Amino acid sequence: IEKALGLFVEIDIHDWVQAEPVMKFLTTWTYTLAHTTGFVVMFLWVWFFRRENFAVFRNWFWITNGLAVLGYWIFPLAPPRLTDLGLADPTKESLKLGGSLDWFQPFRNEFAAMPSMHVGYSILFALTLFFMLAPSRWRWLAFLWPATMLFVVMATANHWWLDGVGGAFCVLLGLFIVDRISGPEMLRPWQRAAPS
Repeated sequence: IEKALGLFVEIDIHDWVQAEPVMKFLTTWTYTLAHTTGFVVMFLWVWFFRRENFAVFRNWFWITNGLAVLGYWIFPLAPPRLTDLGLADPTKESLKLGGSLDWFQPFRNEFAAMPSMHVGYSILFALTLFFMLAPSRWRWLAFLWPATMLFVVMATANHWWLDGVGGAFCVLLGLFIVDRISGPEMLRPWQRAAPS
């Protein structure tokens, strides 16, 4: 699909980043650490600073996650690093974190490329910040998070950009579902009056 669209860019991005030691380091460790750290930081931030929205945020996150898992199960797809394109996986060793995560390796799904929830979660978290922060031009900066993550997942050969589109689809479908199933007593972040 990407070739047909003339947007098959992963090889060029990957090769450029892997040839630059600083960029390789930054993208490798962003991929390794930002996903889980982002999850923890966002859940803590919403819990402590926007608790009235926590239930709907939590539900949105888990519905989105369920949609992604359903996608992996129904239609497993390989990431670029597992194709015959010869792309290196700079995150393989960093994901072990010096052996502390070796126990997790048997549980990794190597064919969970579509949708990319590295990109999906960062979109969900950026939207959450955008909805919950006071109206300001600065809140648009939240969308640098998913833009950076999309670049990182391509640079590390862990996802195609189209996998990021799949992640965005899961987030938006999850938002639609949580809006429909949440009771009227649940304050939605997108309806929240901005703090003064």
